[in-house]
Amino acid sequence: MTDFKTRMVSFLLAFGIFFAVSCSTLSLTDKSPDELYNEGEFEQALSAVNQELEEHPDSTELKILKSEILKSSAKNINPIPDRQTTYRELRSTIEEIGFTTQDYQQKTDSILVNAWSYEQGEGVRLLQKDDSETYDENYEAITAHFSNAMTIIPDSLVTYSLQSTTHYRHGDTQKAIETIEAAENSDLNLTTKLREKLAYLYLEAGYLDRSITTYEQLVADEPGNTNFLHGLANAHIIKENHSHAIEILEDLTNQYPNRIEYVEALATEKYFLLVETIEELADQANNENIDNSNINSVLDELQTLSELFDELDSKSPAREDFQLRIASFYKDAGTRLMKFSEMIDNDESERLLEFGEQFVEQSLPYWQQLIELSPDNPVYAQRLHESFSILGMDEEAEMMNSQINF
Repeated sequence: MTDFKTRMVSFLLAFGIFFAVSCSTLSLTDKSPDELYNEGEFEQALSAVNQELEEHPDSTELKILKSEILKSSAKNINPIPDRQTTYRELRSTIEEIGFTTQDYQQKTDSILVNAWSYEQGEGVRLLQKDDSETYDENYEAITAHFSNAMTIIPDSLVTYSLQSTTHYRHGDTQKAIETIEAAENSDLNLTTKLREKLAYLYLEAGYLDRSITTYEQLVADEPGNTNFLHGLANAHIIKENHSHAIEILEDLTNQYPNRIEYVEALATEKYFLLVETIEELADQANNENIDNSNINSVLDELQTLSELFDELDSKSPAREDFQLRIASFYKDAGTRLMKFSEMIDNDESERLLEFGEQFVEQSLPYWQQLIELSPDNPVYAQRLHESFSILGMDEEAEMMNSQINF
């Protein structure tokens, strides 16, 4: 009898569980997918609409409702990257509608834009927070929001740009580049602004050839755009393409004669190009006599550059970086001329030596000004000591050496 009661209880429990499940299933079918959606029961609404779509696979209205449900349910999925699957299904559903009919395009576009706006808006909101600690904390969330937005509308260039900016601000220039390249590789026509950003990122990452190529394309499209010329000049300067840099800088200085930074950069590039000439002449001096006209040309160009630097110095405030550039110019040029003079076996040797000594001497006040501007920088004192030693000013050199080693 006990066994029978036990079996009976077991049967009733099993029946109760079965009945409970059955009731739950019935309760789902009691409400339409639309009703469940309006009540915020997105998971049940999605299940219900999929069930109805099995029975009516060609119903555009059901597919639109499914799209609405997917759009709303995705916003509640966390962590944020896990929304990707739902957004892919959303886009797939809307594309399926588009293959069938164009009558609902305004509605389907609205659904996509709404979902895209939400994800992009959340990413922008976090990106605009200036607090660096908060930014680092939100970095993954920001990139996830933008990735979601790109999944929803893959041809949104503004999202690619924002994602690239996010990576760049986080210190990952490579990912910033890859983001824009991904847009380009997706056969999207990059905007001029995005191409300029890519050229700059190439420059930052040290991909100089790619940067130059991209800037050259931009300049070809807009020859008068100063920003593009500026970027192209920088790329050539860093790559030490001095002749190309000079050509661009001469154009910029003609357009903006009062822009000291362009004139300064032009003078510097002209000096670097002249150094190459001096080195070539020095190599030539080891094997053959050098035409005096070549030496005269070098000295004339150095004198012109000296006058240009002096003029810039009179127009420019006492900027430490500019003072350092002038001091380095005089010391380096003078030292090179003095070494070059030792290789020349003619009357020009003495003139080169004298010219070189004058240049090193002209560097002295600039090193002294730099020491006053930045007394804690040991490099300036060391350079002044070297200059005194080159000129044979032993007493002054010894005094500087005492200060350096104090």
